[in-house]
Amino acid sequence: FRQPYSNNGSGCRLPDAWPTDAMNRKLAPDGAEKAVIENKGPSLDLHSRLIDAAGVRALASALKKNPSIKCLNLYLNRLGEEGAAEVLAMLKGGGPGGKLEVLNLRNNSLGSKGAMLIAQALPTHSTLANLNLDSNGIGPEGTKAIADSLRSNTSLRSLSLAYNRIGGDGSRSLAGALRENKTLTALDVEGNNMRDAAVDLVSAAMASRVRILNLSCNGITDKTGERIARIIAPPLPSEKIIATEPSLGDVKASLNSFSPSVKGTSVGDTRAAAVSLLPSELTLRSNRIGMRGLLALVAAASAWAHDNEATSITNLDLGGKKFATRLDLRYNVNEPEGFRMLVYVEVLRHVRMPQLSETVVGYITEQDLRNIL
Repeated sequence: FRQPYSNNGSGCRLPDAWPTDAMNRKLAPDGAEKAVIENKGPSLDLHSRLIDAAGVRALASALKKNPSIKCLNLYLNRLGEEGAAEVLAMLKGGGPGGKLEVLNLRNNSLGSKGAMLIAQALPTHSTLANLNLDSNGIGPEGTKAIADSLRSNTSLRSLSLAYNRIGGDGSRSLAGALRENKTLTALDVEGNNMRDAAVDLVSAAMASRVRILNLSCNGITDKTGERIARIIAPPLPSEKIIATEPSLGDVKASLNSFSPSVKGTSVGDTRAAAVSLLPSELTLRSNRIGMRGLLALVAAASAWAHDNEATSITNLDLGGKKFATRLDLRYNVNEPEGFRMLVYVEVLRHVRMPQLSETVVGYITEQDLRNIL
């Protein structure tokens, strides 16, 4: 139930849209109760049914009669703050939702107060592994409440907070929580205008158990991209970081110097504890990362791939199609189209990542590739 990505060149997700027959799909409280009782499998999908707080109260009561439901999808309904209170009652100790493992509350107008209510259930809920709170306008205050609950939660594996106006303050709250949480492995914070604060979140993720981190559409600039590269890279001489806007010749030289074999290189005391916990998928598509940041990030991932003593970053997504070790370059570089294509091809030809599965990335066509190569 992820929003589709736009085709207008931004690379960000499209806003949720109500089905054209939404009013015909409306589910009254008695209908919600009936849907739960008659459900035959472990999953129940009630998305886009105009369910409100009364409907949540009814389905929560019905869960007592059908405890086999482990996955509940309430995406795109009308819960609001009042509905969040009903969700809290459903999830808290002894509640009928005490056995839920997956809960999707995306786009329910929960707001910061609704997020605070739901956060109260997380420290003691022992089975909820996947929680989606995308597009609920929870803001930095709601994010802080969720982050504080993560410090003691031991069940969540995946948390999605995309498009929630989190900002820098919310990002810092999450970073602090990741340094204490021991179980979260996937965090999606796309579209939250984190900007420079994303650096601290990446750093915290590297010291946690997070393997998948999505920072797309967060206004991350070229300089911030370079700072992130320094965090995710094994130790390299500082002079190898590109300091000026590169020419095409600089691109070639930098890619070659950025792709050394680092076998036998000591990771250093400050990184040694985090090596086995490096994120395996880092998504930075649709930011404002330019040539310097792009090359630094590619180099950092490539360097890990050459370090036999380290766990390599297997997925680096900067916004386009994929390598086997998932290098995605679209929607970042604001340069003339021809120069951009040349840089992409140089990345393709010179970065020595294993098992290259695709030879076309970004906006390059097959004919472009033939002409340039």
